[in-house]
Amino acid sequence: MGALLADTMASTATPGLRHTLEVFLAAVVPGLERWDSESASAVTALPPPTPPPECEQLAGEPALPQPSLLVFGRYWQLALGESESHLWVLVGERTLACTGQYRTAKEVAASWIAAASERLREAWQQQRLSWQSRLPGMEESLAELEHGKAIEHGDLVLVNGSPPLLGYVLPERSRNVAICAHLGSPIQVPPSVLAVFERRGDGAWAMASRAHGVCMGPQPDMSGWTEASRAVALALYLRFAAVRFAANGKFHEQD
Repeated sequence: MGALLADTMASTATPGLRHTLEVFLAAVVPGLERWDSESASAVTALPPPTPPPECEQLAGEPALPQPSLLVFGRYWQLALGESESHLWVLVGERTLACTGQYRTAKEVAASWIAAASERLREAWQQQRLSWQSRLPGMEESLAELEHGKAIEHGDLVLVNGSPPLLGYVLPERSRNVAICAHLGSPIQVPPSVLAVFERRGDGAWAMASRAHGVCMGPQPDMSGWTEASRAVALALYLRFAAVRFAANGKFHEQD
């Protein structure tokens, strides 16, 4: 549910720096903290974030075929009566036979996600102001982002731009270099373009001028990130890239 809400927030067409900051503070930062906490079975300083209670009600429950029987990823439709050619089930004193019609679990999940996302998207648009109050330091962060063009939260960096960029600080080089990608809508994982940003002497972040660009090399195995929202998956990808570039000592094979 948290991943669904995060994806809905990130994909809602609400242009502007405030919306981007909401995605960063309410989806990316806590989502990555929760991912690390659950992956390492560790206790973090912040409790795992949960969606507002009204989100659970808005999302509802998946509409399952009734009555039906789940077998090997398929919801088989049942009807009163017996059948010699199909499976049949005893429920108390009733006999239910398989009609031969079914819906796959993937189809049921996709239908629920589409319907729930639409309801959440409408609610998000209507209740943004009330939900913003749940984000501590929202106004201060917005002012800092507008003035300094970037804000940092741990190893994550949000750079003001068109579109804004999400970055992850390399674990060396005095923490003055970050690998960044567009935090646009829709969020792309893997991102189509990577950029190197450097922290200047005044503390501001600026794109580094590079003759050879940025070459990621072989893509990482992202199959383990399927449970994360796309916003968190992008942060995980950038962290992987930051570690790889730090280990290689260069951003392009011709460097």
